[in-house]
Amino acid sequence: MKSDKSKLKLGVVGCGAIGSRIALSTMKELKGDFTLAALYDIDCDRAQGLAGRMKLRGGAAKTLDALIRRSDIVVEAGLFRRGNRFCSRRNGSCR
Repeated sequence: MKSDKSKLKLGVVGCGAIGSRIALSTMKELKGDFTLAALYDIDCDRAQGLAGRMKLRGGAAKTLDALIRRSDIVVEAGLFRRGNRFCSRRNGSCR
């Protein structure tokens, strides 16, 4: 098994059913090559809840930019989008 410093850091955007499964697989089945570095969801409570269940060091990322900075690889698993802009709230308010 690789040391934590040589593993690729994975960030997961979207903490619903698909994102949760990716996070779990990373922690259990892919732990030899990857480490779960960051989680982000437009629903902050959902992201924090999954980060707690995964015992993620540093908790959930507060912004998408923060997730990107903490990750070598980013997997998008269901972020709500409107056109080519990412939405920060379910009501469609976009950045």
